Amino acid sequence: MVEKIHLRVFGHEMSDQMRAFLGNLSWSFYGGVIAMPITIVVGTLAGRFMGPEQYGNYNLVILISTYVTVFSFLGLDISTIKNVAKAKSSQKKEESFFSSFVFIGSMTVLFSLIGIIFGQKIAQSFGLDKTIILFVVIYTLIVSFKTILDILVRALERFKLQAIGRMIEIAVLSLGFISVLAIYRKLDFGLYMGIILLGAALVAIAYFVNLKGYFKNFSFPTLRRQLSEGKFFMLSSILGTVFISSDRLLIAKYIGVTTLGIYSAYYAASLGLVTGLSLILTNVLLPATAKTDDKSFIYKIDTLCIKCFAPIYLLICAAIFIFLTLFGKAYPLQLSYVLLFALVATLYFFQMVYSIVILDAGRKRYIQYFLISNIINFATIAYYFILMQYISKSINLILVGFSVNIILALIVQIIITRKMIKQAHNKMLSFGDSMIDHE
Repeated sequence: MVEKIHLRVFGHEMSDQMRAFLGNLSWSFYGGVIAMPITIVVGTLAGRFMGPEQYGNYNLVILISTYVTVFSFLGLDISTIKNVAKAKSSQKKEESFFSSFVFIGSMTVLFSLIGIIFGQKIAQSFGLDKTIILFVVIYTLIVSFKTILDILVRALERFKLQAIGRMIEIAVLSLGFISVLAIYRKLDFGLYMGIILLGAALVAIAYFVNLKGYFKNFSFPTLRRQLSEGKFFMLSSILGTVFISSDRLLIAKYIGVTTLGIYSAYYAASLGLVTGLSLILTNVLLPATAKTDDKSFIYKIDTLCIKCFAPIYLLICAAIFIFLTLFGKAYPLQLSYVLLFALVATLYFFQMVYSIVILDAGRKRYIQYFLISNIINFATIAYYFILMQYISKSINLILVGFSVNIILALIVQIIITRKMIKQAHNKMLSFGDSMIDHE
């Protein structure tokens, strides 16, 4: 059936490489197609029972933890996946993974100790409850350990194991959510966070049991090389995190945590949905692109973007209507929010796919992309700030700025990917000519 769909969409039969890619994608799809709807439904109901303020606190913990994680990983998540995927021997794979694991684990523990020791001062400086900082520390420790192991799972293309891990996480989330409501008759962000962390911990244990053979062969030269490559990914991740969280942080500052909770509900129903959808694809795409020199597959991504834009947009509109209804009356349903969030989410889906491809564009082109995209991002943040401070505290205008930002980023990505295809084609021609000369 998939081969027939491929022939109809792209006009030719699939290659062996594409067949292997779709085989891996199927496991990613099985895990995602079951996990994602349940995660969104439970998250939506959790937001309804918690209320906007508690839901805002929950999102604040995740936002702060994201910043901590970026500085703990220093870009090693991407560089490790690429290097493990490209490694030809088991020893090289072990060196690449374990060297990164030791570094990331040490950094995570260090930041956690800082959070515990100086938690009160940090909370006072930012006007937060100390409980928020405590949950950030716990959340970062557990989720970082799971994320490190997930990096190895992806790099080794063990997508069946990853699908099993997602099933464990979903089972814990569902049963834990029902149990907490049955026992306590209420839900706050602390209880909900506890359920999520239990699921993450069990998945991390399952990964460790299956992959414990890779925890050996530390190599400082390998770590140094991966850190050198990862610094650009780290900077991109830091600045990307600043941008992607800037709208919510400014809303919390200038409008309030309650409005942040409402905004986060729309965000979860739209961008949360497409992030899950894109992860099903990019989860497999990153190790696959790292291993292949032929970049002509990018044309297939272009075709999918054109043919899938309208269906994805309508899907997200419907999803927002459904999930905001589930969130309850405390989260008002507004048509302009629905249409604009759906547009942002659809554009963001394609931006995430192209971003994975560009990770293997080479140092020079990646730096070009990094500089241009971050100029666009900082201009957008400046727009947010001026809008909130001096013009209007309008969610609609924030979303318009967000949409323009992604459109500009997509234009840059398409230009870069065209150069990647041309470079790969020229490289293959040069290789062919050298082989002929040799013969």
